[in-house]
Amino acid sequence: MSVTKSRIQLQLEAIKSFWNEFKRVKRGVAGLIIICIFTLLAIIGPYITPYDPLYPKITEYPAGPAPIASELAQPYLHKLLPGGDALSENMRAVSDYKISSYETFQNWSKRVTGQNIEVAYTPNEGYHNDGAIKITYTSATAQPNPTSVSLTYNFKYPFKNPPGRGGFQLHISYKVDGNFTTESTVTIELFIKRIQGSEPLPNYYWRFTTIEDGTVVYIYPIYSDIPLSVNKPLNWTHKWLRSTGLWRIAPEYTALPWEKVFPTAGDYAFEVKLTFEDKAQSAKTMTVYLDNLDILIYGQVFGIFGSDGQKGTPRDMLSNLIYGARLSVFLGLSAAAISVTIGLFVGLLSGYFGGILDEVLMRITDILMCLPGLPLILVLIAVLGRSIVTLLILLSFLSWMGFAREIRSLTLSIRERAFVEAAKAAGAGGVYIVTHHILPNVISLVYLSLALSVPGVVLSEAALSWLGLYDPKVVSWGRVLSEFTNSGVASTTGFQNYWWWVILPGAMISLLTISFILLGYSLDEILNPRLRMRR
Repeated sequence: MSVTKSRIQLQLEAIKSFWNEFKRVKRGVAGLIIICIFTLLAIIGPYITPYDPLYPKITEYPAGPAPIASELAQPYLHKLLPGGDALSENMRAVSDYKISSYETFQNWSKRVTGQNIEVAYTPNEGYHNDGAIKITYTSATAQPNPTSVSLTYNFKYPFKNPPGRGGFQLHISYKVDGNFTTESTVTIELFIKRIQGSEPLPNYYWRFTTIEDGTVVYIYPIYSDIPLSVNKPLNWTHKWLRSTGLWRIAPEYTALPWEKVFPTAGDYAFEVKLTFEDKAQSAKTMTVYLDNLDILIYGQVFGIFGSDGQKGTPRDMLSNLIYGARLSVFLGLSAAAISVTIGLFVGLLSGYFGGILDEVLMRITDILMCLPGLPLILVLIAVLGRSIVTLLILLSFLSWMGFAREIRSLTLSIRERAFVEAAKAAGAGGVYIVTHHILPNVISLVYLSLALSVPGVVLSEAALSWLGLYDPKVVSWGRVLSEFTNSGVASTTGFQNYWWWVILPGAMISLLTISFILLGYSLDEILNPRLRMRR
């Protein structure tokens, strides 16, 4: 027990002595700090990133997910630059779009035209039975004129600039119940109005019609005469009305950019209008429930590092960078450890035992060193498929040859020394000599090679991902650069307008590789006797 305790104490003293030496090399300490930061990001990344790196969505709407931001939204840092205070940000127009309380219902002003209609709040209805607006129309005979009710929610758009590329999206959940027929219908219209003094600016609205299953068939801006025909009760139906593309005005297509809807800061109104048309002579009751009424406006700036240009589902650059750190640190350390282990094993066996084993192992090493690396990787990825496991195998098993030759050369020198001959004379076997006498004398080279191999793996993975050979299930810094290249942004407007999409992942790759290089050179300066004597 005392022998084991003394050995542990000696090892602890050796570690302490090494650390005291290492602290004197400032570049090594700087590299180690950067590596620790990246490693910490890799570990806690899933817990601190606000969005999924590949398919970020706002999932709380019943109609389905919505994008998190505009395409190529600028980093929030731009708000601090001259003129940046005018840039728009993401905002939700309706504070409680779920209509979860009577007080929320009171925020909607009501205007009724005609008779036989009642507007009330019901706490037991709604998509999750947590509250909804209930509009009930009752009549015993046909009505010559339509009856309508308008619900209006006033809000402020506080930004001088219009929304970003994402424009805005309206959301509505509705449920109809009662005696709806071809003679008794209801039409739902959504308005966005800008109010400036006593004279309103041009208004924009959407009228849509449903079929029996509640599917939206038409979305028309500006005035249209599409009737709503519902002849049986419907369950809850949830729809997005998007404003980012070309909007259809039959029979032609006309562009209506979102800049015209929210041109600048001001007071706006979101209005939902229901029009009941009744031509039936029989008594009837028609009820419409409304829930999840919202406007999601996308800004020109988003998050710390902005968003990329992914069509339809822009991604948060901060999440991409953090998840990219996970892949680079994992793949770099794993591939470097595997390749160094293989090289160490082959070098020790070949250098110590020699003979036929040495000849076979070195010829295999020579053959692998002569193979063209990139074409071989391209062929193997095409055969094995694009995945992290494939990249790990290829980068590990195609990069150990040079280190194996270094270990073999050093082993050939060590095995001729007196302490090895003494071990042989004492009856020690080959495995014992390799593990207890030769390995401790080459272990410093292992540490050095491990530190210096990681940058090569990181750069190789980034290069392969940039060529499009990335795993489609994960995010990497090279993939981000590849998607930037394939987007065409660089050829049309230049990367300087969207610098965060290309500069940030490139800076991360450079910073991680430089940190391992600094660590490797510092280890070499400490562990190499010749360099240590020069200090």
